[in-house]
Amino acid sequence: MLYYSGYTRRIGDVDDGSTVTDFLPAERARGITIQSAAVTMHWPPVTENDASLKVSDSSRPHVSHTVNLIDTPGHADFTFEVLRSLRILDGASEKLDQDFEVGLQSVRFHGGKAVRVGLWEFGDAVNLCALKWEEGGDGKLIQHFTLDQLKKDDPKFAEEVIKARAAIVEALCEFDEGLLENWLECNDDSLLISPNAITKSLPGQIGVIAGLKHARTGDTLLSYTGAHPKNGPLPPLNILQLRPIEVPPPVFFAAIEPHSLSEEKNVAEILQLLLREDPSLHVNIDAESGQMQLSGMGELHLEIAKDRLVNDFKAKATMGNIEIGYRECVLSSTSPQRYIFDR
Repeated sequence: MLYYSGYTRRIGDVDDGSTVTDFLPAERARGITIQSAAVTMHWPPVTENDASLKVSDSSRPHVSHTVNLIDTPGHADFTFEVLRSLRILDGASEKLDQDFEVGLQSVRFHGGKAVRVGLWEFGDAVNLCALKWEEGGDGKLIQHFTLDQLKKDDPKFAEEVIKARAAIVEALCEFDEGLLENWLECNDDSLLISPNAITKSLPGQIGVIAGLKHARTGDTLLSYTGAHPKNGPLPPLNILQLRPIEVPPPVFFAAIEPHSLSEEKNVAEILQLLLREDPSLHVNIDAESGQMQLSGMGELHLEIAKDRLVNDFKAKATMGNIEIGYRECVLSSTSPQRYIFDR
Protein backbone atom coordinates (compact mmCIF):
# COMPACT_ATOMS: atom_id res chain seq x y z
CA MET A 1 0.00 0.00 0.00
CA LEU A 2 2.79 2.42 0.85
CA TYR A 3 4.55 1.56 -2.40
CA TYR A 4 1.53 2.08 -4.63
CA SER A 5 0.63 5.35 -2.89
CA GLY A 6 4.11 6.73 -3.56
CA TYR A 7 5.15 6.86 0.11
CA THR A 8 8.04 4.49 -0.64
CA ARG A 9 9.84 3.60 -3.87
CA ARG A 10 10.29 -0.07 -3.09
CA ILE A 11 8.18 -2.83 -1.56
CA GLY A 12 9.40 -3.84 1.89
CA ASP A 13 9.89 -7.46 2.90
CA VAL A 14 9.54 -8.88 6.41
CA ASP A 15 12.24 -11.51 5.88
CA ASP A 16 14.73 -8.86 4.73
CA GLY A 17 13.84 -6.49 7.58
CA SER A 18 13.03 -3.68 5.13
CA THR A 19 9.43 -2.95 6.15
CA VAL A 20 8.56 0.63 7.10
CA THR A 21 6.43 0.09 10.20
CA ASP A 22 8.72 -2.52 11.80
CA PHE A 23 11.41 -0.08 12.88
CA LEU A 24 12.60 -1.52 16.21
CA PRO A 25 15.73 -3.70 16.03
CA ALA A 26 13.87 -6.53 17.79
CA GLU A 27 11.09 -6.34 15.19
CA ARG A 28 13.50 -6.60 12.28
CA ALA A 29 15.42 -9.44 13.94
CA ARG A 30 12.33 -11.52 14.80
CA GLY A 31 10.21 -10.60 11.77
CA ILE A 32 7.16 -9.66 13.86
CA THR A 33 5.38 -6.46 14.89
CA ILE A 34 5.94 -5.55 18.54
CA GLN A 35 4.88 -1.90 18.75
CA SER A 36 2.03 -0.28 16.83
CA ALA A 37 3.14 2.19 14.18
CA ALA A 38 1.14 4.71 12.15
CA VAL A 39 1.95 5.91 8.63
CA THR A 40 0.01 8.63 6.81
CA MET A 41 -0.39 8.31 3.05
CA HIS A 42 -2.65 9.72 0.34
CA TRP A 43 -4.80 7.61 -1.94
CA PRO A 44 -4.89 8.14 -4.75
CA PRO A 45 -1.57 10.06 -4.81
CA VAL A 46 -1.95 13.83 -4.96
CA THR A 47 -0.15 13.95 -8.29
CA GLU A 48 0.57 11.26 -10.83
CA ASN A 49 4.32 11.78 -10.37
CA ASP A 50 4.00 10.70 -6.71
CA ALA A 51 2.56 7.32 -7.66
CA SER A 52 4.82 4.29 -7.92
CA LEU A 53 2.22 2.62 -10.13
CA LYS A 54 1.19 4.74 -13.12
CA VAL A 55 -2.53 4.77 -13.89
CA SER A 56 -4.48 6.50 -16.61
CA ASP A 57 -6.13 9.83 -15.82
CA SER A 58 -9.56 8.40 -16.66
CA SER A 59 -9.36 5.90 -13.79
CA ARG A 60 -8.03 8.33 -11.18
CA PRO A 61 -10.58 9.68 -8.64
CA HIS A 62 -11.06 13.43 -8.48
CA VAL A 63 -10.33 13.67 -4.73
CA SER A 64 -7.25 12.40 -2.88
CA HIS A 65 -7.99 11.01 0.58
CA THR A 66 -5.70 10.94 3.61
CA VAL A 67 -5.29 7.40 4.93
CA ASN A 68 -3.74 6.67 8.33
CA LEU A 69 -2.35 3.14 8.17
CA ILE A 70 -1.85 1.53 11.60
CA ASP A 71 0.22 -1.64 11.80
CA THR A 72 -0.57 -3.57 14.99
CA PRO A 73 1.00 -6.74 16.43
CA GLY A 74 -0.60 -10.11 15.82
CA HIS A 75 0.98 -11.97 18.74
CA ALA A 76 -1.22 -12.52 21.80
CA ASP A 77 1.49 -11.17 24.13
CA PHE A 78 1.02 -7.69 22.65
CA THR A 79 -2.79 -7.60 22.91
CA PHE A 80 -2.72 -4.20 24.59
CA GLU A 81 -1.15 -2.61 21.50
CA VAL A 82 -4.19 -3.69 19.48
CA LEU A 83 -6.64 -2.57 22.16
CA ARG A 84 -5.36 0.99 22.33
CA SER A 85 -5.20 1.20 18.54
CA LEU A 86 -8.87 0.20 18.31
CA ARG A 87 -9.84 2.96 20.75
CA ILE A 88 -8.99 5.71 18.25
CA LEU A 89 -11.03 4.17 15.42
CA ASP A 90 -14.60 5.20 14.64
CA GLY A 91 -15.27 1.93 12.84
CA ALA A 92 -13.60 -1.06 11.28
CA SER A 93 -14.28 -3.84 8.82
CA GLU A 94 -12.90 -7.33 9.33
CA LYS A 95 -11.44 -9.14 6.32
CA LEU A 96 -10.63 -12.83 6.67
CA ASP A 97 -8.72 -15.01 4.22
CA GLN A 98 -10.90 -17.99 3.29
CA ASP A 99 -7.81 -20.14 2.70
CA PHE A 100 -6.99 -20.05 6.41
CA GLU A 101 -9.05 -20.81 9.50
CA VAL A 102 -10.21 -18.00 11.79
CA GLY A 103 -7.53 -17.39 14.43
CA LEU A 104 -8.19 -16.89 18.12
CA GLN A 105 -7.14 -13.25 17.95
CA SER A 106 -9.65 -12.62 15.13
CA VAL A 107 -12.45 -13.95 17.35
CA ARG A 108 -11.08 -12.00 20.34
CA PHE A 109 -11.25 -8.62 18.62
CA HIS A 110 -14.61 -9.15 16.91
CA GLY A 111 -16.42 -6.36 18.77
CA GLY A 112 -19.31 -3.96 18.35
CA LYS A 113 -17.35 -1.61 16.08
CA ALA A 114 -16.38 -4.31 13.61
CA VAL A 115 -18.74 -5.24 10.78
CA ARG A 116 -18.09 -8.91 10.21
CA VAL A 117 -19.17 -10.53 6.93
CA GLY A 118 -19.40 -14.23 7.76
CA LEU A 119 -20.02 -17.31 5.67
CA TRP A 120 -23.71 -17.44 6.48
CA GLU A 121 -25.09 -14.05 5.44
CA PHE A 122 -24.14 -11.74 2.58
CA GLY A 123 -25.56 -8.38 1.64
CA ASP A 124 -25.86 -7.53 -2.05
CA ALA A 125 -25.46 -3.77 -1.80
CA VAL A 126 -25.79 -3.28 -5.56
CA ASN A 127 -29.21 -4.89 -5.95
CA LEU A 128 -30.29 -4.22 -2.36
CA CYS A 129 -31.09 -7.81 -1.47
CA ALA A 130 -29.85 -10.38 1.03
CA LEU A 131 -28.41 -13.84 0.41
CA LYS A 132 -28.55 -16.56 3.05
CA TRP A 133 -27.26 -20.10 2.99
CA GLU A 134 -29.88 -22.84 3.25
CA GLU A 135 -29.62 -24.66 6.56
CA GLY A 136 -28.43 -28.24 6.13
CA GLY A 137 -27.55 -29.94 2.87
CA ASP A 138 -24.33 -29.31 1.01
CA GLY A 139 -24.45 -25.52 1.30
CA LYS A 140 -24.93 -24.90 -2.42
CA LEU A 141 -28.49 -23.53 -2.16
CA ILE A 142 -28.88 -19.83 -1.37
CA GLN A 143 -32.07 -17.97 -0.44
CA HIS A 144 -32.72 -14.54 -1.94
CA PHE A 145 -34.53 -11.90 0.12
CA THR A 146 -35.76 -8.56 -1.14
CA LEU A 147 -35.17 -5.43 0.89
CA ASP A 148 -38.80 -5.34 2.09
CA GLN A 149 -38.59 -8.96 3.27
CA LEU A 150 -35.28 -8.29 4.94
CA LYS A 151 -36.69 -5.29 6.84
CA LYS A 152 -39.32 -7.58 8.37
CA ASP A 153 -37.04 -10.53 9.14
CA ASP A 154 -33.83 -8.74 10.11
CA PRO A 155 -34.12 -4.92 10.35
CA LYS A 156 -30.54 -4.45 11.57
CA PHE A 157 -29.08 -6.40 8.65
CA ALA A 158 -31.30 -4.44 6.24
CA GLU A 159 -29.92 -1.20 7.65
CA GLU A 160 -26.36 -2.44 7.07
CA VAL A 161 -27.20 -3.27 3.44
CA ILE A 162 -28.60 0.24 2.89
CA LYS A 163 -25.46 1.78 4.42
CA ALA A 164 -23.26 -0.36 2.19
CA ARG A 165 -25.23 0.79 -0.88
CA ALA A 166 -24.71 4.42 0.14
CA ALA A 167 -20.97 3.80 0.56
CA ILE A 168 -20.77 2.31 -2.95
CA VAL A 169 -22.56 5.31 -4.46
CA GLU A 170 -20.22 7.68 -2.62
CA ALA A 171 -17.20 5.82 -3.99
CA LEU A 172 -18.60 5.91 -7.54
CA CYS A 173 -19.15 9.66 -7.24
CA GLU A 174 -15.37 10.12 -7.22
CA PHE A 175 -15.25 8.86 -10.81
CA ASP A 176 -18.44 10.47 -12.19
CA GLU A 177 -19.10 14.19 -11.75
CA GLY A 178 -22.69 13.86 -12.98
CA LEU A 179 -23.46 11.20 -10.42
CA LEU A 180 -21.81 13.35 -7.75
CA GLU A 181 -24.09 16.32 -8.55
CA ASN A 182 -27.20 14.14 -8.39
CA TRP A 183 -26.01 12.58 -5.16
CA LEU A 184 -25.48 15.95 -3.46
CA GLU A 185 -28.84 17.29 -4.65
CA CYS A 186 -30.96 14.44 -3.32
CA ASN A 187 -28.93 13.38 -0.28
CA ASP A 188 -29.29 14.49 3.32
CA ASP A 189 -27.34 17.44 4.68
CA SER A 190 -25.79 15.19 7.32
CA LEU A 191 -23.56 13.63 4.67
CA LEU A 192 -22.15 17.00 3.64
CA ILE A 193 -19.14 18.66 5.22
CA SER A 194 -19.79 19.76 8.79
CA PRO A 195 -20.41 23.54 9.00
CA ASN A 196 -18.32 23.68 12.21
CA ALA A 197 -14.91 23.26 10.60
CA ILE A 198 -11.88 22.59 12.78
CA THR A 199 -9.08 24.62 11.26
CA LYS A 200 -6.09 23.21 13.14
CA SER A 201 -6.81 19.48 13.52
CA LEU A 202 -9.50 18.05 11.30
CA PRO A 203 -11.44 14.89 12.20
CA GLY A 204 -9.60 11.73 11.29
CA GLN A 205 -6.16 13.33 11.43
CA ILE A 206 -3.41 12.53 13.89
CA GLY A 207 -2.26 15.45 16.03
CA VAL A 208 0.82 15.95 18.18
CA ILE A 209 0.94 17.94 21.44
CA ALA A 210 4.42 18.89 22.65
CA GLY A 211 5.52 19.79 26.15
CA LEU A 212 3.50 17.26 28.17
CA LYS A 213 5.56 15.87 31.04
CA HIS A 214 3.06 13.83 33.05
CA ALA A 215 0.53 12.65 30.45
CA ARG A 216 0.24 8.90 29.96
CA THR A 217 -1.57 6.52 27.65
CA GLY A 218 -5.28 6.57 28.50
CA ASP A 219 -5.41 10.15 29.83
CA THR A 220 -8.14 12.52 28.63
CA LEU A 221 -6.82 15.93 27.48
CA LEU A 222 -9.16 18.95 27.59
CA SER A 223 -8.91 22.46 26.17
CA TYR A 224 -10.84 24.95 28.28
CA THR A 225 -11.11 28.68 29.06
CA GLY A 226 -12.56 30.73 31.90
CA ALA A 227 -10.74 29.04 34.79
CA HIS A 228 -7.39 29.34 36.47
CA PRO A 229 -4.93 26.73 35.17
CA LYS A 230 -4.06 25.59 38.71
CA ASN A 231 -7.72 25.02 39.60
CA GLY A 232 -8.49 23.04 36.45
CA PRO A 233 -11.64 23.21 34.28
CA LEU A 234 -15.06 24.20 35.58
CA PRO A 235 -17.96 21.72 35.92
CA PRO A 236 -18.97 19.63 34.06
CA LEU A 237 -15.58 19.50 32.28
CA ASN A 238 -13.81 18.66 35.53
CA ILE A 239 -15.42 15.19 35.57
CA LEU A 240 -15.35 14.57 31.82
CA GLN A 241 -13.23 11.55 30.96
CA LEU A 242 -13.16 9.06 28.12
CA ARG A 243 -13.45 5.47 29.22
CA PRO A 244 -9.90 4.26 29.92
CA ILE A 245 -8.46 1.19 28.28
CA GLU A 246 -8.74 -1.93 30.42
CA VAL A 247 -5.23 -3.26 30.94
CA PRO A 248 -5.20 -7.08 30.96
CA PRO A 249 -3.83 -8.65 34.17
CA PRO A 250 -0.24 -9.94 33.96
CA VAL A 251 0.42 -13.66 33.59
CA PHE A 252 4.23 -14.05 33.49
CA PHE A 253 6.67 -12.73 36.09
CA ALA A 254 10.44 -12.25 36.29
CA ALA A 255 12.77 -10.74 38.88
CA ILE A 256 14.85 -7.68 37.98
CA GLU A 257 18.16 -7.48 39.83
CA PRO A 258 20.36 -4.34 39.53
CA HIS A 259 24.09 -5.01 39.34
CA SER A 260 24.72 -2.81 42.39
CA LEU A 261 22.85 -0.75 44.97
CA SER A 262 23.90 2.45 43.21
CA GLU A 263 22.12 1.29 40.03
CA GLU A 264 18.84 0.52 41.80
CA LYS A 265 17.41 4.03 41.41
CA ASN A 266 18.42 4.27 37.75
CA VAL A 267 16.87 0.88 36.94
CA ALA A 268 13.62 1.89 38.68
CA GLU A 269 13.42 5.09 36.60
CA ILE A 270 14.05 3.18 33.37
CA LEU A 271 11.32 0.70 34.27
CA GLN A 272 8.90 3.60 34.71
CA LEU A 273 9.75 4.76 31.19
CA LEU A 274 8.95 1.28 29.90
CA LEU A 275 5.63 1.35 31.74
CA ARG A 276 4.71 4.69 30.17
CA GLU A 277 5.26 3.25 26.70
CA ASP A 278 3.60 -0.09 27.47
CA PRO A 279 1.04 0.05 30.33
CA SER A 280 0.48 -3.71 30.02
CA LEU A 281 3.80 -4.16 31.83
CA HIS A 282 3.73 -4.05 35.64
CA VAL A 283 6.47 -3.46 38.21
CA ASN A 284 6.14 -4.27 41.90
CA ILE A 285 8.21 -5.29 44.90
CA ASP A 286 7.58 -8.88 45.92
CA ALA A 287 6.45 -9.02 49.55
CA GLU A 288 8.06 -12.40 50.18
CA SER A 289 11.48 -11.99 48.56
CA GLY A 290 11.79 -8.19 48.47
CA GLN A 291 12.90 -8.36 44.83
CA MET A 292 11.79 -6.02 42.07
CA GLN A 293 9.43 -7.94 39.76
CA LEU A 294 8.51 -7.21 36.16
CA SER A 295 5.30 -8.86 34.93
CA GLY A 296 3.65 -8.97 31.52
CA MET A 297 1.36 -10.84 29.15
CA GLY A 298 3.72 -13.62 28.09
CA GLU A 299 7.25 -14.95 27.80
CA LEU A 300 7.94 -13.10 24.55
CA HIS A 301 6.55 -9.91 26.09
CA LEU A 302 9.08 -10.04 28.93
CA GLU A 303 11.94 -11.02 26.62
CA ILE A 304 11.29 -7.92 24.50
CA ALA A 305 11.09 -5.78 27.65
CA LYS A 306 14.44 -7.19 28.81
CA ASP A 307 15.98 -6.51 25.40
CA ARG A 308 14.85 -2.87 25.47
CA LEU A 309 15.87 -2.49 29.10
CA VAL A 310 19.46 -3.61 28.47
CA ASN A 311 20.14 -2.63 24.85
CA ASP A 312 18.02 0.51 24.32
CA PHE A 313 18.09 2.09 27.80
CA LYS A 314 21.51 0.64 28.78
CA ALA A 315 20.26 -0.44 32.20
CA LYS A 316 22.80 -2.31 34.31
CA ALA A 317 20.53 -5.09 35.51
CA THR A 318 19.77 -8.75 34.90
CA MET A 319 16.44 -10.52 34.63
CA GLY A 320 15.82 -13.85 36.31
CA ASN A 321 13.97 -16.87 34.98
CA ILE A 322 10.46 -16.18 33.72
CA GLU A 323 7.78 -17.78 35.88
CA ILE A 324 4.02 -18.25 35.58
CA GLY A 325 1.85 -17.00 38.42
CA TYR A 326 0.14 -20.10 39.82
CA ARG A 327 -1.19 -20.66 43.31
CA GLU A 328 -3.59 -23.20 44.77
CA CYS A 329 -6.59 -22.00 46.72
CA VAL A 330 -9.78 -23.33 48.30
CA LEU A 331 -12.67 -23.03 45.86
CA SER A 332 -15.64 -24.03 48.06
CA SER A 333 -16.55 -24.65 51.68
CA THR A 334 -17.24 -28.07 53.17
CA SER A 335 -18.29 -29.67 56.42
CA PRO A 336 -15.64 -30.92 58.89
CA GLN A 337 -14.14 -34.28 57.92
CA ARG A 338 -12.15 -36.74 60.02
CA TYR A 339 -9.62 -39.21 58.68
CA ILE A 340 -7.32 -41.64 60.45
CA PHE A 341 -3.94 -42.21 58.86
CA ASP A 342 -2.14 -45.35 59.98
CA ARG A 343 1.60 -44.93 59.64
